[in-house]
Amino acid sequence: MIIEGYGYSHNFKTEEDQQRDKDLAKFGFTTLRFSDGEVMKDLPNVERVIVEYIFKFEEKR
Repeated sequence: MIIEGYGYSHNFKTEEDQQRDKDLAKFGFTTLRFSDGEVMKDLPNVERVIVEYIFKFEEKR
């Protein structure tokens, strides 16, 4: 799992992110992205999403 926080300038890297995600998925990685606003203003929800992903991942194993 890759956790990525991003700001305004990141909005212009959509194609680059998509290609990187595809490349990393080949190795079994998943990227969870959160805006800087989410991290700064709603950290409990960011944490909830991360924990939920981990539980779902563990169930599949």
